[in-house]
Amino acid sequence: MAYLAGGCVRDRLFGLEPEEFDIATDATPEQIQRIFPGSRGVGESFGVVLVRRGEHVFDVATFRAEGAYEDGRRPSSVTFTDAENDARRRDFTVNGLFEDPATGAIIDFVGGRADVEARLLRAIGDPDARFAEDHLRLLRGVRFAARFGLAIEGRTRAAMLRDAARLAAIARERVGIELRKMLAHPTRVRAVDELESLGLDAPALSLPPTTRSGHRLDRLPPDAAAIPALAAWLLDRDADAPPATAARVREALVLSNDETEWLEAIFRRRRELLERPWADRSVAGRKRFLAAEGSGVAIGLLEHDRPGLAAEIDAWVGTVPPGQMFPPPLVSGDDLVRLGHRPGPRFRTLLEAVFDAQLEGRIRSRDEAIRYLSEQAGEP
Repeated sequence: MAYLAGGCVRDRLFGLEPEEFDIATDATPEQIQRIFPGSRGVGESFGVVLVRRGEHVFDVATFRAEGAYEDGRRPSSVTFTDAENDARRRDFTVNGLFEDPATGAIIDFVGGRADVEARLLRAIGDPDARFAEDHLRLLRGVRFAARFGLAIEGRTRAAMLRDAARLAAIARERVGIELRKMLAHPTRVRAVDELESLGLDAPALSLPPTTRSGHRLDRLPPDAAAIPALAAWLLDRDADAPPATAARVREALVLSNDETEWLEAIFRRRRELLERPWADRSVAGRKRFLAAEGSGVAIGLLEHDRPGLAAEIDAWVGTVPPGQMFPPPLVSGDDLVRLGHRPGPRFRTLLEAVFDAQLEGRIRSRDEAIRYLSEQAGEP
């Protein structure tokens, strides 16, 4: 006996194309590996085997029941069982469904089919017990509710409110992964609103509790990435967020160096726009700003704070001919060496001066750039 299980069944019932297919079976890991030579056990103590067929890899798991959870993440023991017990150990009813691949019949031991039709997120069994087993289910529940447009059932919502503090015990990497998934999805606003209404935002971000008062997050395009969405959310919570906020969130979500630099750049560019008038910048200064990391997101966020300024910048950008916003430099340090100058700190100043002239249209060819460079550098 083998069934499609969990998320792929849920997605199909919601009319979506599953990203992956998991299989649950009464076969033991040893039997699975005999049936599929070359398959690989990745969690054999939990009954999980990876089976590759062409370009596709499937998680094939033996029906199991789980012992007590001692760390808020993993069961202390696993015993192999039948399909019903396997369904009842899962998190939410919409994720506890099976499908017979031969007939398309839905096998439902937990009332998940009715909750799919009612668009309801309900924990299987006792909600507090489910969240005590794996605290990350608190965040997963919010993500599912937002992504599939589900109302959170009353007992499940009450348990999430009671158990919000459990997030503090979750490995920060896991929290970060869940929040990235929420923030990178077009349903991010619903997810953030649920996080805040359930009191999950503060322990997730390791920041003081508050409710967002701005609407920068709402203005992001549907395909916005997680870090710009995170920046918008943080500014919605506190428009004067101090630089230390990025450092705290980096630790809370285990952001990579690149992600942290991007987040800090967005905050920095926004602050520069608010503190220095656009009209006071030279053409080269404007182009350099627009080429800097985080500037595009910062301008987008500025539509909430200073819509007139954002419109002014967009209008100016529209006047710049294609290919002239930030073209490749016409000269380099090698040209200074060929002119007889020794490499040193002055090289950067000279090259930036020439490039500014190029950005402002005062230099239009390599010959002009070489002459300008020679004039600025003087005698070697």
